[in-house]
Amino acid sequence: FVFVGNLIENIFYKTKQTNITYFFYSMSSIFYFFLIPILLKKTFENLRLKRNVSQLEILLILLGSGLPYYAFERFSMTPVYEAFAVTLIMYLSSIYNKKAYFLLAFLSILFLSIRWVNYFLILIPIFFIIRKSTKY
Repeated sequence: FVFVGNLIENIFYKTKQTNITYFFYSMSSIFYFFLIPILLKKTFENLRLKRNVSQLEILLILLGSGLPYYAFERFSMTPVYEAFAVTLIMYLSSIYNKKAYFLLAFLSILFLSIRWVNYFLILIPIFFIIRKSTKY
């Protein structure tokens, strides 16, 4: 988002009075916030749960979680990025193919750098593998 903001600012705005880069950076958390319910819905579909969870229910739960505050008001703080990271790791863990496992290992380490206390990011794929091996 910063790269795109810099590109647009360099092409269209010759004076440095405008700060388009900051605008695009602030849009990144909103973009990630709206990707979270989409990825959660796909994860639940891949898990083949007995009850179908609608995307509206997921969005309503997220709206009550406090994430919109960090997405729309405090956009440079990490909770939205952490929620997106966990959701993406859950989605990749639910796919069950070898290409996703490679991405899973790489992204787990990368997302760990968002905040170092998020060591549970490495445990999420293990829980999905255990769930896949046990039949309910």
